[in-house]
Amino acid sequence: MFFVSFVKESLRWLYINQRFNEAADVTHYMLHFNRKKHTKKIADCADYLALWYQKEHEDEEKSANSFVNLFTSPQLRRRVLGMSYIWFTASIWYYAISFAITDFIGSKYINLAVAGVIDFLITVACMYIVKRFGCRLPMFYCLVMGGVLAIVAGCLPATNLGFKIARTVLGQLSRGMAHAVFNMMFPYASDLLPTAVRANGLGLCSAALRFGGVLAPQLDLLGTYVSKEVPFVVCGLMGLLAALVTFVLPETRGVPLPETVDDLHTQSKRRSHAALEMR
Repeated sequence: MFFVSFVKESLRWLYINQRFNEAADVTHYMLHFNRKKHTKKIADCADYLALWYQKEHEDEEKSANSFVNLFTSPQLRRRVLGMSYIWFTASIWYYAISFAITDFIGSKYINLAVAGVIDFLITVACMYIVKRFGCRLPMFYCLVMGGVLAIVAGCLPATNLGFKIARTVLGQLSRGMAHAVFNMMFPYASDLLPTAVRANGLGLCSAALRFGGVLAPQLDLLGTYVSKEVPFVVCGLMGLLAALVTFVLPETRGVPLPETVDDLHTQSKRRSHAALEMR
């Protein structure tokens, strides 16, 4: 709570939403905190930004701040719905298999400790992978590999010790892939959504995430009454479907962060022209 007082609102968001006085206050605070002088060049730059956003984007930004506007643009609608499903899948997948850890062979405490180590290593690896390769392609591979591992783990019969060990290993690795998707989907969604509607879009994705977390115990309970293989197979199929969803989402690595819905249309046209030139 103490450090929250030092965190100010994003200047980009303030300018886009026409809150120029607050943007000026934040600018003054940043200059004072860093012991810099408020020069004429900085003042001219602030005036230019205010004039540019006010004249060029005023009409669109007034309409883009609505939750309903998430579904008015085909490009934006596809991104929001696609990421919402991926967030939902990652949540129900991660927690459902986490609940199943107690059914794995061996000590449940050791299994939980191993899961924590795997999560830590994957988090560190994702820091490098996302920076080097972006989010879309690594997320696709994690969804495919994790989905296949979950289905195979669910289909293995618990008839002997070897199958039980294999099921435990594959289940842990599948859960790790779900954790990798968690690490990638947050920055990926932030890059996909324009600044003007990013808060609303992330709010919808978060709702899907929580909904998946609510259904995860019910899926685990279904496995108790029907078959212990059900949670693994269902999560694996959902993961493979989420991998297909990534094909309708663009890569954001090296692409300027969109500020408005019009920026999405511009980027879409550029990708279409580039694809035609390659042909």
